[in-house]
Amino acid sequence: MAAGSGCGWTEGFSGLPGLNGSVYASVVFNDGSGDALYVGGGFTVAGEVVANRIAKWDGTSWSALGTGMNDVVRALTVFDDGGGPALYAGGDFTTAGGVSVNRIARWDGTSWSALGTGMNDRVSALTVFDDGSGPALYAGRSFTTAGGVSANDVAQWDGTSWSALGTGMNRTVLALTAFDDGGGPALFAGGPFTTAGGFVSVYIAEWSCAPRSPADFNADGGVDLADYAFLQACMKGPAGAPLEEGCETADVSGDGRVDLLDFALFQTPFGNVG
Repeated sequence: MAAGSGCGWTEGFSGLPGLNGSVYASVVFNDGSGDALYVGGGFTVAGEVVANRIAKWDGTSWSALGTGMNDVVRALTVFDDGGGPALYAGGDFTTAGGVSVNRIARWDGTSWSALGTGMNDRVSALTVFDDGSGPALYAGRSFTTAGGVSANDVAQWDGTSWSALGTGMNRTVLALTAFDDGGGPALFAGGPFTTAGGFVSVYIAEWSCAPRSPADFNADGGVDLADYAFLQACMKGPAGAPLEEGCETADVSGDGRVDLLDFALFQTPFGNVG
């Protein structure tokens, strides 16, 4: 359907020169002086202002955020870690405003700061999600550590420290968002991965902290035939054999094996939801 007759693209940016490089992320943030548009990317000039990979548009003019970043900005979001709303940026950069930050940084309206020791590889997705213990910042891409903690492609920042989301993904996370599909708020991740937390999860996965049975192996809210098939597959080895990789959640009893005891414990919730 065509846009309304009053719609159209402007030449340049509101009549002003735009940027000299690509934009990969944008967000609205109020640093205390009113809402403004913030953009991040690979540019080094915004309008006629030197702005290394990140800039602010207040509706009239462009301005820089300190000395900016030393490499590409790929994601932007706003998060309040308890100290007030701040702008968070993720990307390929290792410094922001001259501060060592390692791919993720916080802008409070005046200066840049690090989130722990950051990541060991780029960040391309940022979102805010409340898992029931309060809002937290979630980051994704291709890193394997966050703040020195092992975290495969996705991690949580609670305002103080980084933590992993289970065993993470087997490949890159490119998108993150929060959504309640009727089963309670959950974090959804997208990317070229094929497993999430050891489960087959092709290109999209859901992370939820809603209470569930330990026999709900695939975390879909029910203990059903899919969980039964997973348990059977993990019981194929000889009695007493150590856990196979990816079968950790099938060890319902927690004794380091998947055997008849786990099957017996599985039978009670089988067919129930939760």
